[in-house]
Amino acid sequence: LTVGITMLVFGAALLIMRAMKIADVYRQLTVSIGLAFVVFIISINSGAYYSDDFPLFLAVIAMTALYFRPKYALAQIVICDILLALLYVIHPEKAESLSQFIMCTVIFTLAGFLIYLTIKRGRAYIAISENRAQEAEKLLGSLTQLGSELQVNFENSNSSIEKLRVIRQDLDNNTTELMQGSQNIMEGAWDVVLTCEDVKEKVLATE
Repeated sequence: LTVGITMLVFGAALLIMRAMKIADVYRQLTVSIGLAFVVFIISINSGAYYSDDFPLFLAVIAMTALYFRPKYALAQIVICDILLALLYVIHPEKAESLSQFIMCTVIFTLAGFLIYLTIKRGRAYIAISENRAQEAEKLLGSLTQLGSELQVNFENSNSSIEKLRVIRQDLDNNTTELMQGSQNIMEGAWDVVLTCEDVKEKVLATE
């Protein structure tokens, strides 16, 4: 009954925070601390030895480091150590001896810290991979843009070459027309010369 009431209160708190649109940072912190307290309540009300509850605390820490901000896992480790000390004060009979309980707590803390470091390093590698993927995507975008610009420049060059070809064709046509006009002028001049010769002969004949 106590565990069930604790779970209901915890779930209701999360729903209220969601309805109030509280920032994810505070919600994640609340979940991290709340999960540790839920495991604490479960440990008080069940199990013959505290050693049965250490894996559950570690699972909560691993979940927090994996799905939330890893720094919350560090806070959770400290909170779990305090809660474990409270558990021993409340039910010392669940531990074989104080030295054995302290040793288990130290091992638990080291295990939690190793989980935190492993997940943090894994997230760092993932972040590096994502950054490299983004850089590669930007480079690919730049290459695509460069290819498009080269294609546009090539098309513009082809258009310019085509315009130059048309201009050259026009020049060739104009040159041909000029040559034809010069030929006509020369023929007309020659006719004038012949006419002058004919007039000269007639003048001489008339004299």
